[in-house]
Amino acid sequence: MEESTQAAVVAALMDSALHGVSDPVEHHETHISHVFIAGERAYKLKKAVVLPFLDYGTLERRRYFCHEEIRLNRPLAPDVYVGVRAIARGESGLALAAEDDPGAVEYVVEMRRFYEDDTLAAHVRGGRADARLLHRVGVHLAAFHAAAPAGARAPALAARVSEDIRQLEEALAKAEEAVLGIATASARAFLERSAAVLDARARRGLVREGHGDLRLEHVLIGERLQFVDCVEFDPALRTADVAYDLAFGLMELHDLDAPALADALVEGYRNADGDPGDDRLLAGLAGCRALVRAKVAAVRTPRRTGERERFTTLARRLFWRGRGPLTVIVCGPAATGKTTLARELADASGFPHVSSDLVRKERAGAAATARLGREEYADTASRAVYEELGRRARTALEAGTGAIVDATFRRVADRAAFDTAVADAPGTTVVLRLDVPTAVARARAERRTADPTRVSDAGPELATAQTSEFEPFDAPWSARAVTVDADRPVGSLAQRAEAALDAKLRELSVAS
Repeated sequence: MEESTQAAVVAALMDSALHGVSDPVEHHETHISHVFIAGERAYKLKKAVVLPFLDYGTLERRRYFCHEEIRLNRPLAPDVYVGVRAIARGESGLALAAEDDPGAVEYVVEMRRFYEDDTLAAHVRGGRADARLLHRVGVHLAAFHAAAPAGARAPALAARVSEDIRQLEEALAKAEEAVLGIATASARAFLERSAAVLDARARRGLVREGHGDLRLEHVLIGERLQFVDCVEFDPALRTADVAYDLAFGLMELHDLDAPALADALVEGYRNADGDPGDDRLLAGLAGCRALVRAKVAAVRTPRRTGERERFTTLARRLFWRGRGPLTVIVCGPAATGKTTLARELADASGFPHVSSDLVRKERAGAAATARLGREEYADTASRAVYEELGRRARTALEAGTGAIVDATFRRVADRAAFDTAVADAPGTTVVLRLDVPTAVARARAERRTADPTRVSDAGPELATAQTSEFEPFDAPWSARAVTVDADRPVGSLAQRAEAALDAKLRELSVAS
């Protein structure tokens, strides 16, 4: 009965005559609502659906949530939200009517029309957004959060994100996407690392009843900023740490390759005395938001992979930023797969790949594929190479990101030269020491000798020798190092390496 009634209502609302307009009615549909745009008015009809996160199953519930939408959104967008109207049966059929009409068969939210071109999303995509505008949005959002009702002290964010991850993994159980596994594991590690911080923020009153779906398309740019489409159907979905509200927009700005605008949004929020936490927390929460978008894409269009892969890849990169200023040293004897893994991690993180092979060739004035003489590997030359690796890593750390450093680091003196150059730089260092059987390293070195594009000069004899000559780690290297079995394909190796990285970060955090 509900379905047939709603079908008739949808057909009626598509009729221009019902609205008294001559142009065709625009119809937009989501999984929970229909929106009809007629002239300068828009009407939102809630679908008669019951889902795990909402219940629009009865007419009275849909009417109630129409009122909730007005109550919550009118203060945020007073120029947009008008009120609740009925769709009622009359002598000539269905028509828009006053809410209290006794013939009401459905209810809609009436809004003044706004144009997509006026949204922040359109401004960013069209190159019309600058740092000043995003700073203004940040100030406005901070004021909204400051005035918002406080939520429960105990943070439920970790449980909510964990459920999103579970649903995403369930939706893609047969996909076996390596990036998905890495991103979800990184999310869990981030939430575990951040649990104490989120709990402390909750105790300070930073859990607020916010917006819940603050995407760039829900920010209207004009003489006054307005936020539309606040989540009305479940208070729990709009009640969270204020940083999680902010993180949705940050995630989308990174998706649009606008990190400077993301920084301006955060700066505006902080300058208005908002407390979004540090950059690591924000990046990790933005990664969680990206996984939510991946989940929605997986549930809506399970056979279309592009959008979900884009958002899982973005989530992975944001979780790298959530690990904070970070140097990851990928080391080990020749032919253990250092460069292959380092390239994968650099591509995933967006961090620069700092390679000893390339630095050595640059210092010698040689092409990357040129073969160097023994003098370029003498002790003095090697110390200079490792000092340069440290300087480049330091530059990346001071920029607030990090570096993936790829070198053997087989000698204590090389490690000392690197440490001296990077001393007192911000952030954490984790050492991934790759390990393969000697026979595997030798076989790999033999195979690559025939490749004219190779950069490494190490042949099978050197690969064999370095395995036995690798000097043991002493403090502080031993405390920040973890051995990774590298005798596996690069996709699974990267997953194992990032898991080892998160485990070591957790250990170092506990130790500090």
